[in-house]
Amino acid sequence: MPTATLNGHRPASKPSEGGYQLIPIQNLVPNPANPRRVLDGGTPEGQEALRDLSRSILSSGILQPLVCMPAKGGKFLVICGSRRLAAARLS
Repeated sequence: MPTATLNGHRPASKPSEGGYQLIPIQNLVPNPANPRRVLDGGTPEGQEALRDLSRSILSSGILQPLVCMPAKGGKFLVICGSRRLAAARLS
């Protein structure tokens, strides 16, 4: 099975190596300190924009990686990319 790459770089085998890791979506946790409390803006336009992002992720994948840090229980806290995470979960 081929290994996924990002701009030609292979994922790090452990977080201490830096780089990126492929993390199952169920192990990603939204950051409770995120200033965006409502990711779709709370408007019909914002909801449609989130659905558009979800469709884009389905067709092209996540083009901008999420920035995460290790959290308890094998989970990862999303530092940057909560909207992309919400759209991916809609997919």
